[in-house]
Amino acid sequence: MNLIFSRNTIKVGILVITILQQMSAEGQQYSLMDTTFGNGGFEEILPNGGKIYGHSVLYQQDHKIIVAGNYSSYELVRLHADGTLDNTFGGGLVKTSNHLTDNYLANALLQPDGKIVLVGCNAIGNFELTRLNVNGSTDTSFNGGWVSLSANDEERYIAYDAKLQQDGKIIFCGIYNNYSFNLNTAEIFIGRINIDGTFDSTFSEDGKFYGSTIPGGYNIPNSMFLQNNGKILIGGYYFNDNDEEYLQISRYLTNGKIDTTFNGIGYYRTSVLEDQGRIIDIVQNTAGKIICVGNKGISNEPTDIFLMQLDTFGVLDNNFGDAGFIIYDSKFSVGVNRIILDNDENVLITGYQTSERADADVFTARFNALGNLDEDFGLNGIVVTALSNGDDVANDIILQPDGKILTVGTMNENINPRFFVIRYLDDFIISAD
Repeated sequence: MNLIFSRNTIKVGILVITILQQMSAEGQQYSLMDTTFGNGGFEEILPNGGKIYGHSVLYQQDHKIIVAGNYSSYELVRLHADGTLDNTFGGGLVKTSNHLTDNYLANALLQPDGKIVLVGCNAIGNFELTRLNVNGSTDTSFNGGWVSLSANDEERYIAYDAKLQQDGKIIFCGIYNNYSFNLNTAEIFIGRINIDGTFDSTFSEDGKFYGSTIPGGYNIPNSMFLQNNGKILIGGYYFNDNDEEYLQISRYLTNGKIDTTFNGIGYYRTSVLEDQGRIIDIVQNTAGKIICVGNKGISNEPTDIFLMQLDTFGVLDNNFGDAGFIIYDSKFSVGVNRIILDNDENVLITGYQTSERADADVFTARFNALGNLDEDFGLNGIVVTALSNGDDVANDIILQPDGKILTVGTMNENINPRFFVIRYLDDFIISAD
């Protein structure tokens, strides 16, 4: 077996090398991190010794990288292109919150002018959206800096995802219920914000849509995708009458109404080849195919990852895999958190995989347009990276303009959580002779 490591790569830890040796013994391939970035291909970020969870990564035109997450507040750092901390951004760390504590970041968005939009909520169901200036300060021209929907004894708003429209408006989704998040009643909630921070009255009359048009009392939207025509795809899951979880994807018009041209009724529901599961994220390729990725298995106990493909009308594509599905069946438990398409329209996903250590490691995989694992990426299409002695979980993935891959998440999540950023080379391969 021929291995090539720089001095910095070895600093990543024996755990990574151990996994490499174990997998390469099977005569496969493996892709290494970009050792010109950070500490041998990754950067660990724990500002001021505190705890912090990494959720989103943004790439600026000047090649700087913004990592956003939360602990008690929304927290962000900005890195130079080489992975070193940019202290001109909020002195190295930006922490922002309204009057709330225990904030959870659903997504971060980068506007063309460099301003940063943060969308999330807190533990009791207060929806919060804010916009930051390029230097990390609060943008007070955006509705004074914050847009809020406050929880009370009867209403809760839990944010799940957000996207930026081409016209600069911000659209977000989550769940709304009128009692408690723990009760089995929840509706899809979609809102749209103007560029000045006010709710858009052209969207469902007051800027807010409640998805009671979809049957069932418990519908959860994990992700959102904006199609080129402005229509809105929402992917997630629902509970049936037996409290079983099944896939659900729905589509909405630009005015917030359900699009009944999508599968004839506005939504599509199915099992994962007769098993339970959840859609976690959605993309659409240039051919109009809608690709959903998710976890197969019951709540909080995912066993495998699936890809599901629909045509643009919301009909399952039976020419894709096995009756519209591709199942990645691992001997370990695997969970996925994000999907993107690369420049060749290959599917990149990231999340976590448990290992023989019983802890989670960062999991990244690439599939071709047919749904097959790409043997030119990593070890038969898979890259697994252990960064700590605890759980390392990737929550976001993006492509740099040069094709390098950035993944962001939380390392040592179950013990002492902090940001991590990994940069992979998509064409650097290790071979076992």
